[in-house]
Formats: sequence, C-alpha cells, structure tokens
Amino acid sequence: MNGAYHSTVYRDKPLVLLPPLECITPHTDCYQGVQNASGTMEHWMEISNYVCYVAFPVILGFGLVGNIVNFVVLLKQFRTSMDTYLLGLSIASVLFIVSTIVYNVQHYVGYQDYLVAAQKYALITRDWFWFVTIWLLILMSLERSITVTSRKSQSLCSPTQAAIVVFLVYLIGAISALPRYWEYNIVRQGSLYHDQTSALLRKTSNSNIEDYKAIYYWYITSITIFLPTPLLFFMLFPLCYGTRQTVVSRNYLFIKHNASTALILNRRLKEEIMLTKLAIVMVFLYLLLVAPFLFFDLLSHFAPSLTQTGTPYFFALYNIFTVCFHSYYMWHQQIYFCCNKLYRLQFLSSCCCCC
Repeated sequence: MNGAYHSTVYRDKPLVLLPPLECITPHTDCYQGVQNASGTMEHWMEISNYVCYVAFPVILGFGLVGNIVNFVVLLKQFRTSMDTYLLGLSIASVLFIVSTIVYNVQHYVGYQDYLVAAQKYALITRDWFWFVTIWLLILMSLERSITVTSRKSQSLCSPTQAAIVVFLVYLIGAISALPRYWEYNIVRQGSLYHDQTSALLRKTSNSNIEDYKAIYYWYITSITIFLPTPLLFFMLFPLCYGTRQTVVSRNYLFIKHNASTALILNRRLKEEIMLTKLAIVMVFLYLLLVAPFLFFDLLSHFAPSLTQTGTPYFFALYNIFTVCFHSYYMWHQQIYFCCNKLYRLQFLSSCCCCC
C-alpha cells in the first residue's frame, strides 16, 4: 500500500477494517472499488472511521491481555466443568484475537508482500477460533440452563468429560474453517505504471466451485447465525429463571440434603447464582455486540439496497459493527472477575504472589 493511500485511508476514503470484499488485502489494487464508492462521505462518517481506526487495535490489545490473564488464572482453577468451558473459551479467544491482528495489521503498517500469505492463514484460523468461541458459549450455557432448571443441582458432566467436549468443538471448528484454504488464492497482479507486481488475496474465480461456495456459505451462515442466535436467545429464559434463589435452593437441597451447616449451604447457593449470572451476561453481550454485526453482514448480501452496500454509509456502519463485534472479547476478563468467586480469589492470589 502506498504511503498516500495509507495516510488518508481513514480521512477521505472509505475505511474497511474487516472487508467483506472479493479481494481482502488492503492494497490500492484490491480497494479500487472501495475508493470509487458512490456517494459522498459526511462528517460523521469521517469521524466514525477515524474513531474505529484508533479504537480497533486498542480493543484487540485489551482483549488479548484480558484473555491471557483468564488462561493463566483458570489453568490454576481447573475444578469444574464450568472452569473447563471457560478455559477453552479463553484459549480460543486469545488465538482468535492473534489471528485478527495478523489479518488486519497491514491497515496500520502498510502493505507488505510477505504478510499476504500470513493473511490467508490468519483468515482460516480466525474463522476456526470464532466458530469455537460461539459453540463453547452455547454448550456452556446449555449445560448451565439444564443444571439450574432440573431437579439435580450437579453439572451434567465432569471436568474430564467437559474437556472431551471442548476438544471435539475445536476439531469440528477446524474442519469447518479448512475450506477457506481453497476459497481464497494468492495472486500476483502487476501495475500499469510500475514494473512490479503485488501479491493479493482474492476469492478464487474458478466457476467449477461456484456451487461449492454457495453450499459452504449457507453452512457457515447456519452455524454462526441461524442456529446460535435463537439457541442463545431462548436459553436466556431458563438461565434467568435459574437465578431465583428459591429454585436453586430447591434443587440444591434435593441433592445436598446432608449439608452440615446453613452457612455452607448459603455460600453454595450464592456461588450457583453468580455462575448462572456469568452465563447470562456472556449470552446477553453476545446478542448485543456480536449478533448485530452478523445480521448486518447477512442483510448486505440479500438486501444491498436496504444497507446501501458499497457506499461510504455502508462502510461506516460496517466498521462500527466490526468494533462492537470485537469488543465482546474485551469484556471476558471483567465478567469472569465479577461473576466467578473462585476466579476472583485465584486472580487476587496470583496478584499477591507477584507483588
């Protein structure tokens, strides 16, 4: 990317942090259609582009540090199936953010030929760990909702069984993301004015795999939008119902009727309620921050006139939704700290050891 384009990309040109384009390398040859987008940029669009351009790496940085802290703390707190799911979610979140940084770093350092190959693999791993975070959240919330609404206040599976489930989710996520390797190709494109070529990451133009791309698109849409969104939305109801102390008390006493003291019982009830609230907050934030980005992207494919796809207005909104999407991963550490007493105690203990 030449210096002039890089220095003005967020001022008077449509900025696309996470480009929904056939060619995704941030290079003038790839972004020709974006630069020539119809419509004029209003003042609020220029401001939002600039804010998104600055906020994006900050959010990724906080998210990366927070999830690394989660990994370190949860690794020492590996006791329940809930801890196992949260640990798997933290690992996937760290790798997702690292992949996103590699995928988007050229927006900030300028076009680098050697980073295009890394961008291709970052695209694959980014989708892989994105799928993992979605379905680990679903499985964790599903187990929690069944636990708090059933007559048994014990988890459906042990930490070892939960670890097997997490491993299977990682495996299925890898298989689901692998076709991206054949969907995108690195091509070299020459310049009309300079005797040089540039490496660009484009979607393959082979007409023989058009049917495959359509099938794969609907498969990805199903496992990221059509299935997760209603599942998470409807799981909010049993989770909220399970935070009622009378419900938790009934279930706990049904199994733990031999508890020695009321103090132990009361502490256990509070821990159960807080863990359920943790799942509620995680699901609610997902629906609030991630789902709008997914539905806006879906709407841009099937109702481009409604979203004004290809205009500066569309790119400005897309960047805002992109920043909101990635800010979801920034809040994980704060949620764990506030809603998980064992995590909080282990975190404070680790901090005291470091002092």
